[in-house]
Amino acid sequence: MKFKKSKEEVRTFFGISRVNRYKQRTKSDIEHVIRNVIYHHYTKNNKIGFLSINHIEINNDLSVIKIYVSFFEDYKKSEKAIKMMNKDKKIFKEILCSKLNLRKMPGIVFIFDDRFLASEKIEKILKS
Repeated sequence: MKFKKSKEEVRTFFGISRVNRYKQRTKSDIEHVIRNVIYHHYTKNNKIGFLSINHIEINNDLSVIKIYVSFFEDYKKSEKAIKMMNKDKKIFKEILCSKLNLRKMPGIVFIFDDRFLASEKIEKILKS
């Protein structure tokens, strides 16, 4: 006696559908390329100070990439660096386009992540 599998069971492989596996793989590829570009274009060439990429958020439809970046400098320099990175979005898109084969090129947004500054403030309060 043969058991028929439902359409949902056929589409999934170890609980992850084929579409979700594609999205996860694409997201990890995008994260890897963006981290390398930021390191080689900004940090290695001393255009901006030491930075940390805290989180990269990519929409499910791969249309927008939000990159949360924090700097270990004062707030004004951090704002200038974020403005410079947002101005250079075209460079990121060109490199992503050349490295990855995507149907639609996602928009890129750099966001200043102030968790580091908030943790410093908390430490100062606790020490005093």
